[in-house]
Amino acid sequence: MIDLLREAARSSVDLAKAQRLLDLASTQHAETRMPERPERSTPQGIMVDALSDRELHVLRLLVSDLSGPEIASELFVSIHTIRTHTTRIYTKLDVTSRRAAVSRARELGLL
Repeated sequence: MIDLLREAARSSVDLAKAQRLLDLASTQHAETRMPERPERSTPQGIMVDALSDRELHVLRLLVSDLSGPEIASELFVSIHTIRTHTTRIYTKLDVTSRRAAVSRARELGLL
């Protein structure tokens, strides 16, 4: 939520409203916010956006022969949630397919 508000504050036509929401969210939930995940350096020294723990878990399951619905069932989440995770994984790894994501993750030492 806070990331969305920050993006809105940077690009919104109603900048003041977005900034007020960001300030309010930041002050009211400072103690419950998770720390931002920094970029991570791979063994090859390449900087990549850090995958969340859940994204890493999904990535490990992408290596298997499980289908998307089977991965969702394994993790007790909806297929929509798995699609969201895989989209983020693909974006962070700069790939467009499951096979490419697995290959790239291996190259980067994430698997």
